[in-house]
Amino acid sequence: PTSNRSRSGALPMSDRPYLRGAMHGPVAWSIASLACIQPGQLVLDPMVGKGGLVIEAALAHPRARFVGVDHSTEQLSVAAENACIAGPNASHRVELIQGDAIHLPLRDHTVDAIICDLPFGKRHTSAMGIDRSEP
Repeated sequence: PTSNRSRSGALPMSDRPYLRGAMHGPVAWSIASLACIQPGQLVLDPMVGKGGLVIEAALAHPRARFVGVDHSTEQLSVAAENACIAGPNASHRVELIQGDAIHLPLRDHTVDAIICDLPFGKRHTSAMGIDRSEP
């Protein structure tokens, strides 16, 4: 039988079980890489959803810290499950917080980098009626 595992034994990004319902693995890894995350930095995903992006970033950058914020307890629950599936390098280093991306539950000047997969209203819509003319 054939295996999806590479010679190193790692699953291809597209087959990683912690990406269940989340962003496609190679896309998540690419976005995390473009953020130029450095050791010791605090990285924020203000619309964490199911956590694929922040989990992939945590695994790729083991000396940084990560916070994911989402208004949905359901999304945060799946993100927490996905982080546990990914293992302690993700589950112990990704803090998940219920909150609002517009009014983040963080102190000013504490975040060094932001990574995010904006929903653009395709999966979720705003119940707040945010003015589309705002940046």
